[in-house]
Amino acid sequence: MKIPRLTLAAAALAAAIFLLPGASELLAWDRDVGGLISWLTVLTAHLTHWDLSHLVFDLLAWIVLGTMVETHSRRLWAWTIGLSAPLVSLFVLLAAPDVSIYRGLSGLDSALFIAAALMIRGRAQKQDDPGVPWIAVSSIVALVAKITWEWSTGDSLFARGGEFVTVPQAHLAGALAGWIAARTCVVTGPKRSQRQLSEIFS
Repeated sequence: MKIPRLTLAAAALAAAIFLLPGASELLAWDRDVGGLISWLTVLTAHLTHWDLSHLVFDLLAWIVLGTMVETHSRRLWAWTIGLSAPLVSLFVLLAAPDVSIYRGLSGLDSALFIAAALMIRGRAQKQDDPGVPWIAVSSIVALVAKITWEWSTGDSLFARGGEFVTVPQAHLAGALAGWIAARTCVVTGPKRSQRQLSEIFS
């Protein structure tokens, strides 16, 4: 089994930023801060967190989902994160005007969740396994239901407390980015054979 180096490195960096005094405040995205710093924090904000609960829930999902995707295809992982990191921040900027400061990996976690579900579905279809694809589809429906519930209630289903406020717009943007990545990325499978993930829907 391949070691998910990128996933683990990002997790370690997020933990280090949380533990280093002042780092989260410096690297979080702040609507009131302009210039070059604002553009840089579009990416770094995903590695910052409000409190320990927020960090733990985000990192658990990140490590599990990131490992699933990266060990199957580092290219799919890179596409998913490369698309979701700016897209999530852009959605927060445009669709969540009440959010003045954004932190967290949950948007990227949502992207990895969708990418992993479609990856599993595609592999199961290739192996002619009728059960697994429906499990993957059900997982996607569950994520959509979670986002809908968060949007309607303004509450988080998992991490709670402190200054943390759930941002369902970020989760929706992440899910969209994961879907785009899975639809367009060429996946390198375990036997190094290449195929288009769009075959999932054929």
